[in-house]
Amino acid sequence: MRKNKSAGPTLLRVDSLTDEPLCPCLLLLDTSASMSGVAIAELNAGVSAFKDELTAGTASTNRVEVSVVTFGPVQVRTAFQSVSDFVPARLHASGDAPMGAAIRQGLELLSQHKEEYRQRCLAYVRPAVFLITKGFPTDNWHSAATLIREADYKDHVSFYAVAVSDANMEVLRQVSGREPVKLDGIKFLDFISDSGSTSDER
Repeated sequence: MRKNKSAGPTLLRVDSLTDEPLCPCLLLLDTSASMSGVAIAELNAGVSAFKDELTAGTASTNRVEVSVVTFGPVQVRTAFQSVSDFVPARLHASGDAPMGAAIRQGLELLSQHKEEYRQRCLAYVRPAVFLITKGFPTDNWHSAATLIREADYKDHVSFYAVAVSDANMEVLRQVSGREPVKLDGIKFLDFISDSGSTSDER
């Protein structure tokens, strides 16, 4: 169980329907050549399922903001937006798998977005980060993995490594510091709800 952090500055709650703070959610998606075939099809289906699951309930639709970073190469596909406005793109597999660079890019995006929240006096909770991959990185990912594990430990993010079929589970364990989650059958909202149990007003 995570320990609650001391309160930061007083922020306004902005969701008039639920009176709850916003929850940023970052998807780090592997679109490298290693994802060719079944894996990329599974990834596309998983992102569509993510959208469907989160828009099925009013509370999550109003609260969750989504951003997408793909790697193969690293590209910000979607800036943070309401999950109701999020339209999953059809992803294709090609190129290398710079997982470390994608993690760093994602952490930078989160840092910038949280600063925007603070400047606008918007309340938010700890972001949820999902790395969906086959687990065959081609860059120096170890230092980036250390950064995201430390951010998770300090309750700055909730980080989950999500495995497609035939993934390299050992690499994913090293990246996340915990047992990876399988994409097939995942309930994203359960993880996002857990992330939202702790404030990150820093």
